[in-house]
Amino acid sequence: MLSTLTFYGKKQSVVVPAHPAISDDEGSEVEDNDVAVIPLTHNLDTPGPSDMGPSAKRKCYFSRYFSPQVIEHITYQTNLYATQMDVNTTFTTTEDEVMTFVAILICMGISELPSIDDYWAMDTRVPQVANLMSSKRFKLMKRLVHFNNNTQIPGTIDRFFKIRPLFSFLNTE
Repeated sequence: MLSTLTFYGKKQSVVVPAHPAISDDEGSEVEDNDVAVIPLTHNLDTPGPSDMGPSAKRKCYFSRYFSPQVIEHITYQTNLYATQMDVNTTFTTTEDEVMTFVAILICMGISELPSIDDYWAMDTRVPQVANLMSSKRFKLMKRLVHFNNNTQIPGTIDRFFKIRPLFSFLNTE
């Protein structure tokens, strides 16, 4: 039987049935010699991609491109732009709301509908979008989201000035 050493030096092995239909039910006539042993390839104390559920994998991939620093920067710049625009409401956003907004944009890119309003419409409602944020709030966020300070734009010849910080974050990751 193959085994590996964990972080604490204890021997452990994982036994996986060779056939997915095999179960531990009492009525099963399958014997123990029909199982394959798969050695562990990483420290058990640190979960790896194979240990994560689908939700954790998505969050891992999401945080690869949108690190906490990127989300913090977008949140700060969006709040700054909202105060510069003097929006009639007292608009402020949080890092969680910016993460939700970005996740909704990604979801909208995957499952495209003809209109943004269709994600919240009764006939074509997409619960993965509609349950996270109201359409009114989404449209306000879409109008106000910013990546750079507009007051620093005069005199620059950089065509990508407004999204340059996002490029910088993505290139350093």
